[in-house]
Amino acid sequence: DIDVGFNLTHEDLVNALKVNWAESGKDGQGRDKRTNGVDDDGDGYVDNWRGWDVVGGVSPTLGEAFKPDNDPSPEDAGATHGSLTAGCIVASGNNGKGGAGTAFGCRYMPIKAAGKDYNSDVSGGYEGIHYASTHGARIINCSWGGPVGSSDVTLINQLLLEASDRNALVVVAAGNDGKNNDVTPYYPASGPGVLSVGATDQFDAPAFFTNYGHTINVFA
Repeated sequence: DIDVGFNLTHEDLVNALKVNWAESGKDGQGRDKRTNGVDDDGDGYVDNWRGWDVVGGVSPTLGEAFKPDNDPSPEDAGATHGSLTAGCIVASGNNGKGGAGTAFGCRYMPIKAAGKDYNSDVSGGYEGIHYASTHGARIINCSWGGPVGSSDVTLINQLLLEASDRNALVVVAAGNDGKNNDVTPYYPASGPGVLSVGATDQFDAPAFFTNYGHTINVFA
């Protein structure tokens, strides 16, 4: 799941966390691989034992450069969207607590793709797709998106096709702007190889706010 950050100790999510065992346990010097500051599995990411933060604690909208780190927790307690979406998917079932995710029993890889501007910007979303697809994810959830500049479309499409080539299905939000995505492309929903999802209301009709168009695959 790629979002604004995740409550990694939530009682309904903690047992669903996908652990990178190659970055866990003890290294040859007896140090904890989770915190030894070494890229133990040689994948180019240091101490990435439970997902990754592709942005870090910066403000990209203010021009600050990404500072990736190994903590995909949110920058602010108010950034709950990631935990909510993860809960819809993998919240533990049959444990007498909270709800149950539609895919409980599966594991989720938390990838934080927003900095301090989490209310308005998922700046690292496409970097997050790359990380997920190159680290074994089979379903990549992206409950975000927006219009992009024409100069960015080629790279975005390459990243989406990379995920498809690695047998990962990218599931994306169609958008909540009430617009026709055929006329005003919305990414990643308008990109290749994705499963684009629009919204329905209580009458099983398209919700008044949802985007629409031929590039949307299913409404739910």
